[in-house]
Amino acid sequence: MIKAPENRIKMNVPQAIFYACKQLVILLIWGRGTGKSTTLGIRIHDCVLQMPRSSGALVGQSFRQIEGRTLPSTIAGLEQCGFILGVHYTVGKRPPKSWKWPEPYEPPLDAKHAMFWYNGTVVHFISLQEGSASGRGLNIDWVIGDEAATFDETKFMTDVVATNRANLNRIAHYPDGSWAYYKDCSLHHSMLLATSMPVTVAGRWVFAYEKQAAINPDKVAVILASAIYNLKNLGADYFDKAKAIMPLMLYNAEVLNIRLKAIDDGFYPLLNEDLHTYNYNEFDYLDTTSATKTCADDTDWDKDEPLVLSVDWGAHINCMLVHQCNAVEHRTIKEFFVKHPRIIDHLVDEEFAPYYAPHVNRVIYLYFDPSGNAKVANSRLTYVQQLKVKLEKHGWTVQLMTGNSRNFLHEDKYNLWNAFLKNADGAYPTFKINRGNCPALWVSMTNAPAKQGLHEAIKKDKSSERKKNLPQEHATHFSDSMDVVIVDLYGDRMFITHQHIPVAIR
Repeated sequence: MIKAPENRIKMNVPQAIFYACKQLVILLIWGRGTGKSTTLGIRIHDCVLQMPRSSGALVGQSFRQIEGRTLPSTIAGLEQCGFILGVHYTVGKRPPKSWKWPEPYEPPLDAKHAMFWYNGTVVHFISLQEGSASGRGLNIDWVIGDEAATFDETKFMTDVVATNRANLNRIAHYPDGSWAYYKDCSLHHSMLLATSMPVTVAGRWVFAYEKQAAINPDKVAVILASAIYNLKNLGADYFDKAKAIMPLMLYNAEVLNIRLKAIDDGFYPLLNEDLHTYNYNEFDYLDTTSATKTCADDTDWDKDEPLVLSVDWGAHINCMLVHQCNAVEHRTIKEFFVKHPRIIDHLVDEEFAPYYAPHVNRVIYLYFDPSGNAKVANSRLTYVQQLKVKLEKHGWTVQLMTGNSRNFLHEDKYNLWNAFLKNADGAYPTFKINRGNCPALWVSMTNAPAKQGLHEAIKKDKSSERKKNLPQEHATHFSDSMDVVIVDLYGDRMFITHQHIPVAIR
């Protein structure tokens, strides 16, 4: 018979505080590197030992997140607890019958998204991806959620919290012959949520637990911690490297755990996360063993419709956005970029072409900044002609959609975006960005400031493109790539509908 291993983890201060907490509901808002995944391993370790044959839930925004990001580091944390994959538990498959492990009280019908333990405990992986209902109908004994700020709050409450119920009189049998009702186990119906500091509006729902902790401190706890508390394990160079590659805003939030303030006077003030983003980025039944991700994994992609591309060239970065749109909806479904010394050829050959290899309709409508009409050095071709030739070599038919004359004033772009996003009289299609597939675009747009222009009432502040310590995918390049297609597709409608919404810079 397999024996429970001894917990060998040396805890840092935040982990020790967590382990001392007795509240059933605990929220960890910890910076990257503080030790969240190890802490999740500690909690799984304790729940497995305390409630044999129980049903736990490991919750994530998607199966890809759970199985691709959360599990590897959690498995490492479990190993520190003495639990070994393939010895004490299996992932994605049932143990061989010859191992004679006990069955869970409520075994899953499909083993693909589950973890099976030597004492009969099962951990269900629950995806909150839109269109998924992986948690519905379950009776869960304990809940662990990773990257909670990415969760859809409503789906989490209905698909997870509502299932953490019942099973009070089930019996936990222990190796020494003793037993206990689940209702007498201190972790029964417990819930541990972990996240880094929310950097989006939608993620701020987790702060509601702070109010709950103030009202019911015996039942709810919120622990905030910076990664500095794990300096001994991370090393000082971790912070130097993170600061060098991350925008200061994200470094402060995601590493130092500093709460963000809202950005005022942005160039896209009506851009709203709830209204203008979604997170389709995988099929609910995605085969997570696939080595290479393609567009076939995306639920918002229509293989039979043409692709709309918008491109922004730069000395340090080349950006490409992929859109699909009709009279009703404009969806931005994927982003690509390459940095110097890689060039636009690498972007096509190594990024775009493999990803969209399964696409059936091989027509591309290509929108580009007027700078694309400049000739490439030592070539008779312009930048956009070179890109067109490269795409055609991969079997695409390319129609160039932007000419020399399309160069809106910043003020007109600003007014167009306000009209487009407000869409008061339905003159424009609805606008949606796939947040899961376009994370850099979202950072670029939500952090693009506006300023007073010399000859215009308002301009986009593009100074971020000159900051050497700022990752250029988070500068204004991607927002410019978005401007190109929106201006060319919908710019004329603004003047027809007279939807100017002038706003002064304070």
